[in-house]
Amino acid sequence: MNKQRLIAVSLVMLILCGGAIAGPKSTAAMSRVPAYVYLLQKTDLYAAPSASSKPFAALSAGQFVKVVGADTGTNRDFDWEYDIQWLKVETWIGDKWIRLDAETMTSGKYEAEDRTLTLIAAETLYDRPDGRLASDRTIEPQMIHVTAAFEFQPVHFTDAMSLIMMSGEKWYRADTADGPQWLRNPKAPELVQEKPFLGTVKLTGPETAYPYPFAIQDQAESAEPQVVQSLARWTAGIGPGEVHWLKIRLPQGDRWIVPQHPVWTDYRVLNEKLELKTDAKTYSEPMLAPTKIITETYPFPAGNPQVGKEPLKAGSYEAFEASEDWVHIHTPDRGDVWVNPQQALLERPVGTVPTAEKVQLTQTDEYYDYPNSPFRVHAKGFYKPQTVTAFEKWTAPDGTVWYRFHGLGADEWVKRPGVKK
Repeated sequence: MNKQRLIAVSLVMLILCGGAIAGPKSTAAMSRVPAYVYLLQKTDLYAAPSASSKPFAALSAGQFVKVVGADTGTNRDFDWEYDIQWLKVETWIGDKWIRLDAETMTSGKYEAEDRTLTLIAAETLYDRPDGRLASDRTIEPQMIHVTAAFEFQPVHFTDAMSLIMMSGEKWYRADTADGPQWLRNPKAPELVQEKPFLGTVKLTGPETAYPYPFAIQDQAESAEPQVVQSLARWTAGIGPGEVHWLKIRLPQGDRWIVPQHPVWTDYRVLNEKLELKTDAKTYSEPMLAPTKIITETYPFPAGNPQVGKEPLKAGSYEAFEASEDWVHIHTPDRGDVWVNPQQALLERPVGTVPTAEKVQLTQTDEYYDYPNSPFRVHAKGFYKPQTVTAFEKWTAPDGTVWYRFHGLGADEWVKRPGVKK
């Protein structure tokens, strides 16, 4: 269970115009061999990867060329963590060499296709799959026949994050009235790879809904806070540019949203008593685990959503709604709060008792947020040897004694061997 809310961090995309193979090579720290390159200009062929050799033939612009190898001029045969300068490509006269040039070619994966796409919005047409070459021509919403797909992948990148940020742009070649033209990330339902996500969810704030998972403003509708059925989800984009879509059933039909407010999954309305078997922390909203959060795009609440400094005492409480393992209850002194009974039993097992015992911390101690947790809060040696005062302890069935003390920023558990019962 994740006890801290994730903080959504917005990363500014530095690469605004797709299609370039790389920035200045002096800044590139890593490289990889592409599957194909698309030639934007006439490209010379060489018999060897050497600046001193002379070209003996050329490849015409406007074609994909399969890459079968690379060379840096230093005869190294691996394709990672060095600056690629030459590519070996398939030609009609055998495998030959071309000089890698970001201005005259673009790199990635190419596949021939034969299918139909339905455009739901006007798209800009490109003569070639390069974001620097946009035309002033567009194609209106209609069904189109696609003959090829090209996914841009950079050759040079500074680190793993830049590789993710620069990858994933998808191009499709289609038959149009102007002949074969390229479309950049077209808005077509056939390209949506939705995954089933069936259940009842609660929208906790107003959302903007669309017929398809594309943010087309003239198709936008309002979705007020309400309980709805979820149908599917889809993540568009890659890395920091990902957009998380959720498909829901509204009165007017099935719609897609990118939640800007928390969405409570596995939502249930309750009218029953909840028996808390141990003291439990209380919160202003359910702290859903990362795998249960529909999207991380909505803003998280400022500050700590925990309510009250001390845990809520074990006892019987009126429950009126739930989300996943979290239950919303009425309390006499805190108002309506959320608790997680299962998590509470882990954090403070039944049988935990108050104590004021002194515990000597050692260099070999490891620290946990609850007994038998698979995750450590702090590793060995985090605290220098010292004596702390525990305020709670729990004896496990195997005799191990766990002590809870006030650690750095949070309460932590440390264990000591005991006598087996």
